[in-house]
Amino acid sequence: MEYSYGIPAIYIWAAHIIIGTTIFYTGWKLYKKEHVPDMLVISLIVLGMAAILYHGHLAYVNWK
Repeated sequence: MEYSYGIPAIYIWAAHIIIGTTIFYTGWKLYKKEHVPDMLVISLIVLGMAAILYHGHLAYVNWK
């Protein structure tokens, strides 16, 4: 199975697992009122922006 632009499904699944684990870890740290490293916060901002841009691009290409 392939996703947009011929990306193999295993890469998409692996990315989702890694991103989900990162978000879970960050949420757990915040729940325990522990310090969240700045690098982790910045990576979540970058991942969020990448998701917005990528899905916005797909929406534009598919719904012209």
